[in-house]
Amino acid sequence: MGVKNSSGVVTAASVINYSGLDNLEIFLGSGGDTLNVTGVMKRDDAHRTITVVNTGAGNDAVTVSLAAAGNGFFVLNTEAGDDHIDASASTLGVTIFGGLGSDTITGGHGADTIFGDKGQIDYRDGSGKVVTRLGLGLAERVVLKPGDAAVGSTDLPFFQTDGVNRQAEIITTRATGTGSVDTITGGDGDNIILGGLGADTITTGTGTDLILGDNGSIQYDTAGVLNRLQTISPELGAGDTIHTGAGTKHIIGGYGKDEITANAGDHVIIGDAGQIDYDTDGAVRKVDTTDTVDHPEYGDMDTIVTGNGNSLVLGGMGVDTITTATGTDVILGDNGTVTYTGTTGSLKLSQALTKLSSEGAGDTIHTGAGTKHIIGGYGADAITAGTGNHVIIGDAGQVDYDTDGAVKVLATTDTEANSAYGDADTITIT
Repeated sequence: MGVKNSSGVVTAASVINYSGLDNLEIFLGSGGDTLNVTGVMKRDDAHRTITVVNTGAGNDAVTVSLAAAGNGFFVLNTEAGDDHIDASASTLGVTIFGGLGSDTITGGHGADTIFGDKGQIDYRDGSGKVVTRLGLGLAERVVLKPGDAAVGSTDLPFFQTDGVNRQAEIITTRATGTGSVDTITGGDGDNIILGGLGADTITTGTGTDLILGDNGSIQYDTAGVLNRLQTISPELGAGDTIHTGAGTKHIIGGYGKDEITANAGDHVIIGDAGQIDYDTDGAVRKVDTTDTVDHPEYGDMDTIVTGNGNSLVLGGMGVDTITTATGTDVILGDNGTVTYTGTTGSLKLSQALTKLSSEGAGDTIHTGAGTKHIIGGYGADAITAGTGNHVIIGDAGQVDYDTDGAVKVLATTDTEANSAYGDADTITIT
């Protein structure tokens, strides 16, 4: 193996053979690297292996073409630089950390997890011990001795795998004040995408996607079931453009003026900072905006459009424009909470409630035909609903539901002392 004429091109007369490994990690160093990944290790005994490639600083170009059959778990961390990553030919789900810089990332046809900026993924065993930690650069980690347990967030298990194929416990952005403008394109698999800092453009195809426009985390319970999707560092971020294909999409736009479009499907969308909690079977249990009275500027005017299907949309702070098509929708123009209760497997809509009634702005809400439950919230709202059975409150309000989903209590919650929180609304049924 050698470098010819200081060209920076490494050639190898033969390959390196290895077998029986658990974890293989490769560091390419600084400089602009060009890398093609066409195969990674997978053991015949079903023992989970991990292959990690760290490309270091520099503007790297990486192509990943991995078939789902015959290849094991693969992680790419392009670290610093404006990197170009193309995994569009992969049917294996891959994990990609874009790192610092303005990255262009294209996922494949599998279940991909993609970070625009820095991130971290932890896998834990049944006792709560970290067995795999992904996303840390070489200079950021403290490698533990065999048998030692991770205590700090930069501790790295010595072996990095115990051979068990399990769901991650937490998927989160980190170094939330660093990052840049990224372009991320997901395929038709079930994707997890965390844009991070910067005005990112995120596009996905069909499938079930979890998308955070800015900084956030995704948590799973000990059984590997989705538990929470939430904003972190709500004061950081930028206006993102998010466009998805058909399917089920759970999206939190975060900071700034976001443009969110989701085609046909059943969606949960929060325009600004928020949190989605899930039941033990992964069904949505609570959806909540998390901007506060102290910092209303963290939210902004968002544009949210959904296709046919059943959508739950919370606009959050700012002058939002929300458009939905045919279906059963619950829409809050400003800040609020939507709760589902009941037994696992049969949760029913329990309450839709405005909160922070002193904050928000006049929103424009336009829906297609179907059943629409809408609370406009603060400001002069313009609400138009197509043919169907609707419940509409122009200002702050509360809707409580019976155990069969029928409306039980319908009330405005503005008070005479705070009459300025409401305004002249225009409500039209077409």
